[in-house]
Amino acid sequence: MSGDASEKLFSYGTLRLADVQLATFGRLLEGREDTLPGFALSMIAMPIRLWWRPVVNPAIRS
Repeated sequence: MSGDASEKLFSYGTLRLADVQLATFGRLLEGREDTLPGFALSMIAMPIRLWWRPVVNPAIRS
């Protein structure tokens, strides 16, 4: 396989950490933040352990 080949990869959580990328892929990944037009990020509380988690909702348009 040539060094020019590339694949698109959506990563989140620990896959965004340099140490995890090096251990998993043997190199640091290059990338950029993604967007989700028309939606907004907010946080909700998880009642069992009082953890806050992100949630995506349709954006309110006026």
